[in-house]
Amino acid sequence: MEEYLDILRTRRTGNILAIAIILAFGVLSLVRLYPFENSLKDILISKDDWGNYARFALDIKHNGILIPSLHENYFAPAGFLYNYFIALCFFIFGENTVPVFIIQNLLLGFSVALIYWGFCNKMKPLTGLAFLLTLFFFALFDVSKHYSFRLLSENLAIFTISIFFYCFIKGIEKNKLSLQISAAVFMGLSILTRPNIFLFGIVLIVIVTFYFLKQKKAGMLNLILFVFFLILITSFLAIRNHFVCGSWTFLPLKDFSFEEYFFKQHGFALGHYIKKTLFCFGFLSPLEPGYQWHPHWTIMWIGYFIYLFFRVKEKRKYEIWEVTSHLFILCYYFLLLLVDVNLGNYGYRFLIPATFIILPFSFIALDKLKNY
Repeated sequence: MEEYLDILRTRRTGNILAIAIILAFGVLSLVRLYPFENSLKDILISKDDWGNYARFALDIKHNGILIPSLHENYFAPAGFLYNYFIALCFFIFGENTVPVFIIQNLLLGFSVALIYWGFCNKMKPLTGLAFLLTLFFFALFDVSKHYSFRLLSENLAIFTISIFFYCFIKGIEKNKLSLQISAAVFMGLSILTRPNIFLFGIVLIVIVTFYFLKQKKAGMLNLILFVFFLILITSFLAIRNHFVCGSWTFLPLKDFSFEEYFFKQHGFALGHYIKKTLFCFGFLSPLEPGYQWHPHWTIMWIGYFIYLFFRVKEKRKYEIWEVTSHLFILCYYFLLLLVDVNLGNYGYRFLIPATFIILPFSFIALDKLKNY
């Protein structure tokens, strides 16, 4: 028994399992998609977001990257970059939804692996394996089951956020500028895919400013490069809007017109915001009566708050990866709660890009509980 435990305690076991999970999502997608029927015609007649994404993707493929059919600022669906992801898939594989869904499942597998590789050295090896398997469970039942076979931008956002955190954490730990710049690029892509991340993008600039200015050599140059690439990538939507209608608009207008959405429909109705908060914690039915309780979300949040309790009690200086992760979670949920978005839109899709970042802290807390 001890021999088997020694094998499980090695990082190599976790790496092999992470790769196996990527392959597993690929295989599962093939099984679920069989007999590989192209559903594009049915999607194109839909008035839902997936229909709009498909139509814009075809417009990009056939008529150019500025989405010529839209003669105004891009306003919806919110995942602007996701149109180009689908268009690229159509360009490479033909106008067929099957390759798109396979790629989305593989990206989900890579997201699980990247989050594991980014955070596993913060916990003990056996705890890390439990974390990886739980990530797989979350990805399978929260994402693959409901979203990986639909044209929704969260499928791309989960991947770009995961690779951002992997590159950022490893870039800081190894002091590698190439990884840090890659993190800036993928945060820009994340904002283009899920614009409610834009607040964290601003906060991230403040974080890296303090980090880079502490470096004696080339700190200012590295900061300029990081901010330049972050702003450049994030500006892609604004550049498109400028060329089409002369407006430097950085965010989709439908979801981020604060005059229309900021406290307008419900004002400061306390009950409404309590329901939204409960929804985020896994108690879905108070906000959406047709939905069920997600106990694994509730357990995840309990673990997260246990981590915060022990971390505050330690009175130890916070590392930059911790600060970045916590501020991402805070900014992400702050906007979801404060801005009057429909959290129950197509299920709970708005929440899933952040759950992968909350979950690691539950398992770090588990190690702390063992040592308490």
